[in-house]
Amino acid sequence: MFIYELSFAPFATIINCFAFFIVIKHTPATMKQYRKYLIGVQFWMAVFDLCVHALIRPLFFFPYVAMGATGFLSHLFHIPAHLQMSCMMLSLCANFAGLMSTLMYRRNQMLPPGSFKFSETQMRLSHCSGVIMQVANCIFYYIAGLNNLGPLGATFTLFLLPMGFSFVTIFTQMDAPILQMAISYIPSFHSTVYTLILLIHTPVYLDATLCYLRLRKDSRMRRPTLIEPSHSETTVQRPKPVKTQSLTSNIVH
Repeated sequence: MFIYELSFAPFATIINCFAFFIVIKHTPATMKQYRKYLIGVQFWMAVFDLCVHALIRPLFFFPYVAMGATGFLSHLFHIPAHLQMSCMMLSLCANFAGLMSTLMYRRNQMLPPGSFKFSETQMRLSHCSGVIMQVANCIFYYIAGLNNLGPLGATFTLFLLPMGFSFVTIFTQMDAPILQMAISYIPSFHSTVYTLILLIHTPVYLDATLCYLRLRKDSRMRRPTLIEPSHSETTVQRPKPVKTQSLTSNIVH
């Protein structure tokens, strides 16, 4: 497991840094707000990945979420394990909140006019619920570490996150779409998987990635240009009338 983490952590770091560069530089000007959501999600993904592979490196034992930490924070600074677990769950819950906010914003932009969209109040409520989930998970993990009640934090986490999804689903009255989007993104919480999906699924980022990998020419050269036909191409050239002499002029008097 340790060898796997040592070999995979540099690869994940390179992918995350490359994704930051692509999102910041190649996001269209009309998607500035969406770029902020993507940068936020990518940041918390990178933080969680760094905690799992280097800083905290939790030891998992079923049915507990974690029983110990073997990362740099333990060896160098001797930080208690329950505090490290609280920080790791903080980043994990931030991933949940960021993904839900990004999906809600994307849905608002893709729907045609006149469709049901999330209001500003609902968007703010989703952000507040995400913050509450983060703080609550940290508090319960801290209490679980002090009282040696590992299952308390695990049970609270396993029930709190589905309750949060259900709350957003019921409040927005969009049960099927929201639930399907949430379930589809749950397996993608690893930063590398999420980043690869983002780079491949978005056409702008895919073109930029292929251009940097020298697998495709510059995307600006591949864009189809709408050539307006000139006036000579749209008008029909009618033959000029041939001047013919009348029959009467050809008669020799």
